[in-house]
Amino acid sequence: MELPDAEDTFLTQRQKRVLVMRQEGMTQREIADEFGTSAANVSMIESAAEDNVEKARRTVELAKYIRTPQRVEVESGDHIENVVETVYDMGDVQDVKIEYSKPELYSHIYTTLSDLFEGERFDAPVGIGINDDGTVEFYHD
Repeated sequence: MELPDAEDTFLTQRQKRVLVMRQEGMTQREIADEFGTSAANVSMIESAAEDNVEKARRTVELAKYIRTPQRVEVESGDHIENVVETVYDMGDVQDVKIEYSKPELYSHIYTTLSDLFEGERFDAPVGIGINDDGTVEFYHD
């Protein structure tokens, strides 16, 4: 796959080059030598690039969330079984067949969002989106 030009992304050309070089296994010192700069400068470029990548990821998540027709807002403390029921109820109201059986949805939520659970209760808020085709997506920080 050919990489897009930096101007078509949230990265500068230099940030893109640093990320590519780091992915290829180069150290910040090696990149600094090639760029004719300090390793500290390369570190700042890499850090800024990673920040831009994270902002881009969050932008995509927000756009997906906004474009999801049906959403369930899960609050901290909500029990997973109640959330599964709510997702199914919302699917019924919208006449959308959820792509998972209830046990499969329970497992999908629990494994995908495992870091957001304390036992069987959510310990952080999350949005669960139901698309018109019955797919279920998650939105969280």
